[in-house]
Amino acid sequence: TLALDALQERARDPEQKSYLLKLLAVAGFSTGNVLMGMTDKSQEKVTGLDAAAADKVLENSARVVAAQPKDKHDSLIEQVAGFLSVKPSMSLDATTISTKLHDLVNIQLAANTNGLANQAGLA
Repeated sequence: TLALDALQERARDPEQKSYLLKLLAVAGFSTGNVLMGMTDKSQEKVTGLDAAAADKVLENSARVVAAQPKDKHDSLIEQVAGFLSVKPSMSLDATTISTKLHDLVNIQLAANTNGLANQAGLA
């Protein structure tokens, strides 16, 4: 409909060039649709992350959770564990991910506490 509107606008007033923007938008949308159609959307080819990559994902997730208020940690860990467990690239179940995240968050909190104590000259 945008393309037809642009062509009708051009027929009504060829001097006004705003129809060119509409045609350019149609070309952009069409190109985007073609490119999206050409991409492989199959999840069957996804192989699991290697152990090092999975650990890195969990470490980064723990860092983010540890930076949140303590009363939110448990619910955030469960949400992240549920999210990661359904990803085809993660070969761990939600319970395992949750356990690992709890451990990593505790390690991160201890490291943050020790770092603050060292900065304050208390250690």
